Amino acid sequence: MAGLTIAGRSFEIAPYKLGALRRAAPHIDAINAGASISTVEGMMENIEHVIGVLAVGLTKIDPAMTAETLLDMVGIDDMAALSTALTDVLQESGLAPKGEAMAPSEPQTAGA
Repeated sequence: MAGLTIAGRSFEIAPYKLGALRRAAPHIDAINAGASISTVEGMMENIEHVIGVLAVGLTKIDPAMTAETLLDMVGIDDMAALSTALTDVLQESGLAPKGEAMAPSEPQTAGA
């Protein structure tokens, strides 16, 4: 299960089933459309969409953790945690690739 740690508190984020995906889809689509982060307004719009995605999974575990509640808790220094949590929940839900495992390295042979 994906997790998020902000403001000294840790939260679990439930992976998405189809109903949760439907609620998160507008936010995911907006993130994928690439809101401009060159302005404060654009940055806030993008953050609100990330929070909107995460709130879908957070409220499944804790109904009090709405997007508004999360937005009030998050500071600028929490952006990396939000990004990591977004990636994790999308991967766990099958919406983003988990990446490829590294190939084992070739053993060194003596005298080579």
